[in-house]
Amino acid sequence: MLSDRAAEVSSRFVARVKLTVVVLALLSAGYVSGGAASNQNARLDAIFGFVEPGFTQGTFRIDRFMVAPERDINTADWARTGGHYYANKAPLSILLGAAAYTLIYGAERVLGLQPTAATMQLANSYLINLAVSVTCFGVAALMTFELLRAAAIAPLAAAALSLGLCLGTGLFPYSTQLWGHATAAAFLLAALVRLRGDTARDSIWGACWLAAALATDYMAGLAALGLALTHLWSQPRRLPLMAAGALPPLALMLGYHWYCFGSPWTLATTYSNPKYIDAQRALGMFAGPDLHALWQLTLSPFRGLFVQMPILCLAPVGFVHWSRRAPRDPWLWGCALTGIAGLFAVASFNGWHGGSTVCARYLLPFLPLFFLAVAQLRWTRWTSTAAVVLGALSVGNMLAVAAVNPLCPDAHPNPLYGYTYTKLWAGELTPYAFPIRLLNFEPEWPALREWAMWNWGELAGLRGLRSLLPLLAAWAGASLWLARTRSR
Repeated sequence: MLSDRAAEVSSRFVARVKLTVVVLALLSAGYVSGGAASNQNARLDAIFGFVEPGFTQGTFRIDRFMVAPERDINTADWARTGGHYYANKAPLSILLGAAAYTLIYGAERVLGLQPTAATMQLANSYLINLAVSVTCFGVAALMTFELLRAAAIAPLAAAALSLGLCLGTGLFPYSTQLWGHATAAAFLLAALVRLRGDTARDSIWGACWLAAALATDYMAGLAALGLALTHLWSQPRRLPLMAAGALPPLALMLGYHWYCFGSPWTLATTYSNPKYIDAQRALGMFAGPDLHALWQLTLSPFRGLFVQMPILCLAPVGFVHWSRRAPRDPWLWGCALTGIAGLFAVASFNGWHGGSTVCARYLLPFLPLFFLAVAQLRWTRWTSTAAVVLGALSVGNMLAVAAVNPLCPDAHPNPLYGYTYTKLWAGELTPYAFPIRLLNFEPEWPALREWAMWNWGELAGLRGLRSLLPLLAAWAGASLWLARTRSR
């Protein structure tokens, strides 16, 4: 009886911890509306055009927003074919956003609101991102917690580490805007949790999440392939089950390609803006790995993962411990080799730096491989102390990026420590005012300009660094509540 009671109490405690992790993740990513620049507008244009009445309704064409493509008004991230413009993005975030906006648009019409009014355009872009990116960030935090618990890490330690890995990496700030990278990483984390299971259902769902990652971010396809091959290495008879699981997301992606570009095998990047295409490269984008880019992506202040997100320094140590404990574990070699392949693939890409952004955003889908390596660490006083220190630094860095913006001047040599922190300490939070859609042509735009990007503290009347106090208070309150729950 006492044993059953103890198990019940323990189960309830773990459930509360898990819920707290998810709520904090959702609250953190949803606290900031990062607005939209060229990348996000391409997706939002396709979503708005698909749902709203007009000559693009029911299509994913963004023609109505392309008033001056040669001047990159609204977006430069377009693909042109058959005399029409489309977003040059993998489709799943657009499809998810279109589904969410269909419900939002219908509800607003029922309530007597005008979804295309200037103020509603800003509100709806935030709601779409809430439904797509922020929700998936909550999934990422939950799946990271599950990975750590599967490695026999205690609930509170798993909660702290999962929040450190999610809030302390680019998944956090890049979930405040409608990018595809963080969403793809969430799907890959879900796939990792399922593929490390033993049942046939795990294989089916794992393959489904892998295909969803590919359909969200083409670069994530390399990570998805690596994880699929790792699973099949130990369970080759699961191939038919995995094929069945991958079919729905793949069908959506290929159907979108066929509908927009005339062939299921034609990627959205095929007809990209010529400014992004290099005829000397494979697919117009890829060549041999650039050693300078490898340095910049890892250890340089320009885009270095380990410099901007020092908690990831635990991953190489985790791989070493893992190799000593289980040198024949296929997941060890699958994750390590896929991570290296991803790094070299991004370093061979002509846009490896990610444009006008703070972080190496094309590497974000490969972070789940690092997370699994961290879970394999041998936890001692020294590794625990390192995790606390590096995690605190990383969360502070990514909070700064989220609070200011994931965007920065393209050529800045030190976008995090030189640009973002300068803006943060000066109290210049959400400094950009890029219009979504064609909002800058609306007469209300001058009055709405300061709300193109915002956080909830600013909506409450707080300014500068004080606008982050509600979020920091929520973090502190959750920590105290967890501590009290544990003691009870």
